[in-house]
Amino acid sequence: MENIKLAIFDMDGTVLDTLEDLTDASNYVLKKHGYPERSIDEIRCFVGNGLLKLSERMVPAGTDAATVSDVCAELTAYYKAHSAVKTKPYPGICTMLENLRRAGIKTACVSNKVDAAVSELRDMYFKGLFDYSVGAREGKALKPAPDSVYAVLDYFGARKCDAVYIGDSETDMKTAENAGLKMIAVLWGFRDEATLKKAHAKRLCTDAAGLETEIMNVLFRKKEFELVFLGTGTAHMDKRALPGGDCENHFDKSVRRCSSALLNGNCLIDCGPFTVSSLKIIGKPLSEITDIFFTHLHGDHYRAEAVAAVAAAGKEPLRVWLREDAVFPEIPNVELHRLADRVTVNTPCGFKVTGLRSNHDQKFFPEYLYFESGEKHLLYATDGAWMLFETYYFLRNSLLDLLVWDSTVGDDPTNFRMAEHNSLPMQRLMRGSLESLNVLGKDSVICMTHIGGPGSCGHLPTQEEIEKQVEPDGFVVAYDGFRIEC
Repeated sequence: MENIKLAIFDMDGTVLDTLEDLTDASNYVLKKHGYPERSIDEIRCFVGNGLLKLSERMVPAGTDAATVSDVCAELTAYYKAHSAVKTKPYPGICTMLENLRRAGIKTACVSNKVDAAVSELRDMYFKGLFDYSVGAREGKALKPAPDSVYAVLDYFGARKCDAVYIGDSETDMKTAENAGLKMIAVLWGFRDEATLKKAHAKRLCTDAAGLETEIMNVLFRKKEFELVFLGTGTAHMDKRALPGGDCENHFDKSVRRCSSALLNGNCLIDCGPFTVSSLKIIGKPLSEITDIFFTHLHGDHYRAEAVAAVAAAGKEPLRVWLREDAVFPEIPNVELHRLADRVTVNTPCGFKVTGLRSNHDQKFFPEYLYFESGEKHLLYATDGAWMLFETYYFLRNSLLDLLVWDSTVGDDPTNFRMAEHNSLPMQRLMRGSLESLNVLGKDSVICMTHIGGPGSCGHLPTQEEIEKQVEPDGFVVAYDGFRIEC
């Protein structure tokens, strides 16, 4: 059966402009109690967490809880009777909802308003445009708890990977994060762009037409990345892959060359001692390589002579991307591009790339590489141990499709390399933390590379045994010549 595609919308500030009626109701109650009235911009900042929170925020500081409770009861009653005076859908929203439904997308709205009020507003302003709605229900926590979103997913039997959440506030961003959904923020609602970006919103829309396009892009995502592993090992050089060795001219799962990869057929990630020969094995002409992205300049990931060979084969200058402070020699037909930490760059390759500092020997200028194309997100994270604070929080809410992860140390608890490389127990701990920050989701693929051999890092000796070891984790174990798409 075809997977259900689902768009879940917040109500107030996202599809329905309720601010004027909320402001009028608030000032009616404030005036009744002899409190100063509030401006529409003040009320804009106060809303988003239900009427009780609005009541707490709009009354003078120090107001006792009993009075706040009375204010909330009066506000609820007055607003219920006057909620449709100035309220109206935002421009273009109804047309957008019609187009989504015409494209076969199910639509729902969720709100912290009481459930009956949500249903009433849904039918009043969006008759036939929402398939389902959820408001405040007894026994269910309000947003940013994920309860209302889960109720929608359960109702449709939809998977998280086939749903997107749309909202206008930091509460909405946190709701989507807690539910593990991709999110889109709108800029016409109750919060400004700076507030939403601070809440880790990465997709922002300025009008309903743009929102429709963004929803379609998220829900009907095509494959954007193809990665071919040219090597999946560490600095150790297996003699069988060296010139004259048994595996010089072919890949074998028992042999791991120094780590590098081919991205989308024309971009290299690292260019080390085996990269040129690995390209020959897969039949990729050096002349087709346009870019090299370096994770760092340690000898197993970077060889000047290999870069020179690739550069010499091309008619156009070879673009080399590396950390902004990296020391790199002059090589003929090479064009250097510097990646500042956490600054995203649009590349001629058709995707965005961001360099993220990693925890590795700094004299080799290490960084993780974060690639974005369409709605797909790939993090190539080798070499490094754990994650630096700034990198960790930059990735928040990125919902990676593919994480290619440094797996040097394996299950060896005594290995000194844990200061700059991951062990399997470390990865298991980080996975849970990354899931809590919406960096990894249920459908994210974790692919292990930079895998140490049995003589140095405690890994089991064969590809099959490593796969069996991490089968409960669902990790993919890369090997030389392995291909993966996302």
